[in-house]
Amino acid sequence: MRSLLFITIFLLLTGSLDAQKKKTVKRLGIKSVTSKDYLGGIGVNDSKIIYNQSGKIIEEIKYDSLGNLKSSIRYKYNKNNDLVMETEFNGKNTIVEIRKYNYNSTGLKIEEEIVNRDNHLQKKHLYFYNKQNLKTERKTFDSKNQLISVKKYNYEFNR
Repeated sequence: MRSLLFITIFLLLTGSLDAQKKKTVKRLGIKSVTSKDYLGGIGVNDSKIIYNQSGKIIEEIKYDSLGNLKSSIRYKYNKNNDLVMETEFNGKNTIVEIRKYNYNSTGLKIEEEIVNRDNHLQKKHLYFYNKQNLKTERKTFDSKNQLISVKKYNYEFNR
């Protein structure tokens, strides 16, 4: 029990989990982590993270300073454990935005669509890679499928 408390405190102090910590979440069977702010001896929920059995985050919940629901994001994964959808909700549990992700046969993210609660496209990103599977370009399109920006990635290597 004491070691579980130590691990929970450690996870809360370190913030978001990287790949190594995801393995720890899975190995220990952690289902959720709730953080509380203590003001004047009274604990108020600050946030909660819920995990699936693979150690992936399936929901992040944020609370306001009074402990009321502020917002949440729910995550869905495909059979390869790739993130395929994020749904953001406001404090009234109404959908604010949905992000949908598509991957190529090698598991690289090639498309991200951002839609509103009515499933109308707001923005789309297309990702391009070189032969080494390094991201080389991201093109962003608006709701009318008009190109609005291009981001290029250049790499320098140690030789």
